[in-house]
Amino acid sequence: MIKAGKRPSFATIVLLTAVVWTAMSARISFADDAVKANEVPPIEAAQILGNADGVEIQGTVLQYVVDDPKLKKELRIPRLHSRLKKVSWKQDANTELKFVPEPEEWVIRLANPPEQGPQIVLVELLDPPVLGTRKIVTDVKPDSGETILPAHDADVTGTKLRFEPQPHKNTIGYWTNPQDWVSWTVQVDQACTVELEVFQGCGKGQGGSDVNFVLTHEDDVLQTISYVVKETGHFQNFQLQPVGDLKFPKAGTYRIEIRPQRLAAKAVMDVRQLVLKP
Repeated sequence: MIKAGKRPSFATIVLLTAVVWTAMSARISFADDAVKANEVPPIEAAQILGNADGVEIQGTVLQYVVDDPKLKKELRIPRLHSRLKKVSWKQDANTELKFVPEPEEWVIRLANPPEQGPQIVLVELLDPPVLGTRKIVTDVKPDSGETILPAHDADVTGTKLRFEPQPHKNTIGYWTNPQDWVSWTVQVDQACTVELEVFQGCGKGQGGSDVNFVLTHEDDVLQTISYVVKETGHFQNFQLQPVGDLKFPKAGTYRIEIRPQRLAAKAVMDVRQLVLKP
């Protein structure tokens, strides 16, 4: 665990500087590093330290040390390809802390810190922690049945759009900028055609936006399917909607993108997952 406390010695300053550079270089080196969805490698603590004074990884639980929460006021950590279960002080697990997902960071408001003992924030996840800058690749094997592409495995591009990992959301959301787009990377083992469905939600009076589902291979556009967003009464009232047939011409790695073409109201939609059916 990396932990700050008393006035650091010169050696400690050198060590902490090395840790910071390690964290920065880790983020850079993983930016274009793909990982299979079912082969997630262990993550290093320095990669997810954020502005905390220390962090320990225990499976799907991240324990963040905050030496002075009254001074720091909020914890900022890199976004992850992981769904969230709960965020709380370790000494008061029944009281959840306010959590705000931003496009590149997750922000935790450090309200009502414990008066005594270690001041540790528990970030409980539902999936192994994977840096949001890594690309997740999902195998598509039509002979084995349908393939689910969940929101937490998506790559988000833009200024407002983000993965919202909270249990009541678990979605690609905050889609207020029609220039923002989202994609999933898949690997197919043979030429095939699959039915594409989207599990989407859209608030009352917000439906009708035009989007394109785009299939690309090595940045070449192979197929475009037009889709009109369906109003479902609430952005987290998700409904499975048919999109069309996707045709993979050969074995290889592909990207399935959702790109808005026209914003009908204030937001495009929320997307919890895509479904590929043989």
